[in-house]
Amino acid sequence: MEEGTRNEVARNEGRYGNWGRFPNPPQRAVRLNWPDDELPKGKILAFGNGRSQGDVCLNSQGVLVDMRGLNRLVKFDRSKGLLTAEAGITLDEILRVVVPTGWMLPVVPGTRFVTLGGAIANDVHGKNHHRAGSFGHHVTALTLRRSDGTVKVCKAGDAWFAATVGGLGLTGIIAQATVQLMPVLSGLMQRRIVPLRGLEDFFSTMEGPAQGWDYSVAWLDMTAPEKELGRGYLELARWDEMGGPLNPPPPVRLQVPVRLPFSAVNALTTRVFNELWLRRPRAAYAQVDYSSFFWPLDGVGHWTNLYGPVPFVQCQVVVPQAGAPRLVAQILRLARAGGEPSFLNTLKMMGGMAPAGMLSFPREGVALALDFPYKGERTLAMLRAIEDVAMANGGAIYPAKDACMRPESFAQAYPAWKDFLKYKDDNMTSDFWQRVMGGKA
Repeated sequence: MEEGTRNEVARNEGRYGNWGRFPNPPQRAVRLNWPDDELPKGKILAFGNGRSQGDVCLNSQGVLVDMRGLNRLVKFDRSKGLLTAEAGITLDEILRVVVPTGWMLPVVPGTRFVTLGGAIANDVHGKNHHRAGSFGHHVTALTLRRSDGTVKVCKAGDAWFAATVGGLGLTGIIAQATVQLMPVLSGLMQRRIVPLRGLEDFFSTMEGPAQGWDYSVAWLDMTAPEKELGRGYLELARWDEMGGPLNPPPPVRLQVPVRLPFSAVNALTTRVFNELWLRRPRAAYAQVDYSSFFWPLDGVGHWTNLYGPVPFVQCQVVVPQAGAPRLVAQILRLARAGGEPSFLNTLKMMGGMAPAGMLSFPREGVALALDFPYKGERTLAMLRAIEDVAMANGGAIYPAKDACMRPESFAQAYPAWKDFLKYKDDNMTSDFWQRVMGGKA
């Protein structure tokens, strides 16, 4: 598919897959390059930059609408920090414009290479959910193209807005959106590192010393012995208010340009990586660049090629704060018993702000994210066991990082789904939606 063409159909050659490559059915896509380009007929789904795990961004029964051609800034009010942009622009492209002017996106996920539309459709959250809520809380308006040709302007607080934020791209094509930015005086952050000898340290720190910090995330070592379950370190940060350089995010300097013929992620390499990661010298207090705090993995392009021919899956689960130490420990033990090394493991405290959308994942509790090389039924059995713990205790699985959630689990964790159906576009669907609706959507 060549740049500049309109509505050209292409078969999946790697561009139209998810981040973990599981599942990986063939996809067909139509690229939009102009706001008035005609939408394809049949069952469609907007596709951004392919950074979702699982099948929430796939549509093997229809056509994907490639949004990356719609990546223009529409308006930027520098006095108020209001930015309007087309939905195919990435957060990275937004940051390159706004950070040098003293503005910042108030919520960012673990990668800056997601599109604006994808951030809204999945209502992404970051390391400050306990302070600032999710991405959708900072969107003030959006424009929605329906498959019947109608266009809706949705504003924060109305029902169409609530259905579209976190609505998994199923209410229509998000054409553009307006976001309220936050002012920053510097591109530097104050960071504190707290070593964790186990889960108890995480919860005691979050209840005490972490209260004065705006951002927090714990990195866990899944290779730790049972007596040190939850070993790792907690990273706390807040913006430096003394002023300093306001630089755009740095370019990606390291690349894994080709997929390895073997998987570099196994029990041995995971153990070595965790030992090096934990023993890496870090000052207890330091001043760091915002990019290195928010997106440490974005510094290596195509890092998933390290998994080689083996796909990988990620699971992010939130459990209620009451009982969280027991539930997190139970899930970690299930993950360890699954026999597959979990390379990247994070733990975050989530705030109590009401969800921004009807189907929004971010909610009060404790969120644990794990990823695994996909080894077939054994991996799926482990993920379902984790799902069972979450469902039995009032938790939820994140659709954007899901590959196997069962319909009854979705219905339990997202009880507003029946109301959501009033706003769903009949011609919008995804492989995820077909799965959790039992193929009836």
